[in-house]
Amino acid sequence: VANMKREEPDTVFNYQFLIDAFSSEDTINGDTQPVDDFPEEEQADQEDGWTVSAGKLTLKNIRYHNIDHFGGIDLHVQLDNLTADLGPADFINEKFHVGEIRISQPQIAMRMSRPSVPSEPDTTGMPEIDIAISALLLENPDFRLNSFDGTQMQINSRFLALHPEEIFLHEYLIAINKLEADQLKADFIFPETVQDETAETEQDINQTTNENTNGFRFDFAEIMDWNIELNNLDITASSFSMKQGEPKKMQEFNPNHISITEIDLHLANVRVSPNQLMLAINNTSMTFSDALGISDLNMDI
Repeated sequence: VANMKREEPDTVFNYQFLIDAFSSEDTINGDTQPVDDFPEEEQADQEDGWTVSAGKLTLKNIRYHNIDHFGGIDLHVQLDNLTADLGPADFINEKFHVGEIRISQPQIAMRMSRPSVPSEPDTTGMPEIDIAISALLLENPDFRLNSFDGTQMQINSRFLALHPEEIFLHEYLIAINKLEADQLKADFIFPETVQDETAETEQDINQTTNENTNGFRFDFAEIMDWNIELNNLDITASSFSMKQGEPKKMQEFNPNHISITEIDLHLANVRVSPNQLMLAINNTSMTFSDALGISDLNMDI
């Protein structure tokens, strides 16, 4: 069980004293001596560092709660069981390799309130970390999000399996051999965009829309710096819905109100990058309504 919080008027988390306790006075004051300033013998020791290997890891009944009123986040995480085959962890060279990770009943609930302190733009970029995972297996995962602007998400599945090949965060590259999901249910509710009736130009309308939807937003352009390679995607017996505001005429097709059921989606050779989208659709079927459905769809994009 871990409870982390930063509540007003405090400006630091409640675990900061632990970091200070295990840090030297020089580290706390930001006066740590650079490695290059050590004698050659000590430099070699500093560069080699520690390599930690734990082998098999088993955790049960995990509970984690993070409250950050400054950032507007209230996060609950609950796991019934976690097992992992751990390889050597090299903290100095930031190299972390693990085998199979299996998690049962992972439940994540996030409630977002309006931040009391505006967040600063992140200009640091991704860390250059060597990460390798042979498989991530999730049994009955459930993720829920509620934002102060009205955005709601609920995603759950009977089983989710991810088999990565390569993960290079600093190069914005993720290569996945296979992603499987069974009985995946994804429901999204977004607030209706509000336009200023006095706006005269398209630029005015876009500016007003952004000002009225400054809560949680998913912007596809924000992930397009990533290069994603996925050899096989298999989603079976699943459903998807997306709703934005209240529909005016339910009998007409409205891209802001979509509900798809009985999804059997099979994709191969998926390649996503800032200037490319390629994939092959194989034997895919889904139902949009009693009058519209797709069966055995095969095509290349």
